Amino acid sequence: MKINEVCKLTGLTKKAIEYYQIKKLISPIVGENGYRDFTEEDVERLKTIAILKKLDLSIDEIKQVPESKDRNSVITKIRYAKQLQAKLNGIF
Repeated sequence: MKINEVCKLTGLTKKAIEYYQIKKLISPIVGENGYRDFTEEDVERLKTIAILKKLDLSIDEIKQVPESKDRNSVITKIRYAKQLQAKLNGIF
């Protein structure tokens, strides 16, 4: 599917989707005409990325999630580390 349809399905902008492609979070197929063809897997991954961004995870943190066998555990650990860092920043 083309990027316009992906934008509608994910709620992301073209610019955001291109950024995630540059950061290698998704790898759509690029045709001879230069158009990107996104798979259902790309769309699902983008939906996950959108949720993780709302949880205030960085790109590096987001990259850890799909690579893990236990996504929930990774997300919990990242959020806990962020909370600890926030508390430490408030103390010092």
